[in-house]
Amino acid sequence: MTISLNDDHAFLPMPSVPHPSVGWTFTLRSGGVSQGPWGACANSTDNVPREAASPVPPDGQGPLQAEACPQAPSSGPAASSSTGPAPGGLNLGIHCSDDPDAAHENRRRVEAIIGQPISWLKQVHGIRVLDLDETHPDTDASRGTNRHAPSPEPQPHAQGTSASADMSPATDTPVPEPEADAQITTRPGIALAVQVADCLPVLLADRQGRVIGAAHAGWRSLAGGILQATVQKMRQKVPDADIVAWLGPCIGPAVFEVGDEVRAAFIAAAQDMATHLQGRPSVQEDAQHMARAESAFQPGRKPGKWLANLPELACQHLHALGITDIHTAGACTFSDPVRFWSYRRDQTCGRMAGLVWIKP
Repeated sequence: MTISLNDDHAFLPMPSVPHPSVGWTFTLRSGGVSQGPWGACANSTDNVPREAASPVPPDGQGPLQAEACPQAPSSGPAASSSTGPAPGGLNLGIHCSDDPDAAHENRRRVEAIIGQPISWLKQVHGIRVLDLDETHPDTDASRGTNRHAPSPEPQPHAQGTSASADMSPATDTPVPEPEADAQITTRPGIALAVQVADCLPVLLADRQGRVIGAAHAGWRSLAGGILQATVQKMRQKVPDADIVAWLGPCIGPAVFEVGDEVRAAFIAAAQDMATHLQGRPSVQEDAQHMARAESAFQPGRKPGKWLANLPELACQHLHALGITDIHTAGACTFSDPVRFWSYRRDQTCGRMAGLVWIKP
């Protein structure tokens, strides 16, 4: 059944996929059936440039053909898109003050659009990577088993609040999903998802379409080595994988203020990474890695505060892993309430998702 296109801002324009067998996409806040503060936005979407907001298909190869998450009818007077909250919202988080039924319905609609079941994670800001090719007692990736569970998020706040996500079939009894902040697979027919509302979503795919990965990179996970762990598992599956990365929208460097401890964590991570990748690095090489990490932080408004550049830090980690083909969305979730939810900006908010899959 074709889903009518009532809101053409449901997906972010994406770069071309690395291989024809790969699909990837990123959901926006507009569309869907969530209500109240989960609406498209209190501001008008009319001001969003069409080239920045019109949908593209999940594989980045042309316009969506009448496929998007329609807005639900408002139970009250029709809200003006320019004067008040709009009805409908494509929130994919189950436990973040939204109606869980609405979030589940939004997930089903996204599955219908991309034509794949979706694997959701219980994200905890760690560095565990779920391998969907392995046998798990509560997962059957080969059949695309989906599960539902809580999903609070926002950790870019530097306070390290926990986040979760979920995975479940519309007809199955909800069961707990695995705790992890990244997942990989070589199997076709199931989409890997990471949920965000300020954290950095990182989608990874081999240029020959043999292995894919998705990572939830808040500052704790990123400094802890989530990208290194994800890429390592992908290369264990396909040793000669030529990996392309896409860095999605996240809280931007002009507004992501953190403390000294966050900056120190990344500088230490840079030093550890140099040692791990090069053995015992020279003092000069060690200093270069640390200087690059330091360059991703600018002085904040108060002493001991810094403005952190998550995409730049992620790029540094990916470059150290030999991944140089990196696409960046270049969008700030905090600064663009029309298209994105932001936990730091709103506290109570929905969740977007980055998704990548190998086509059956």
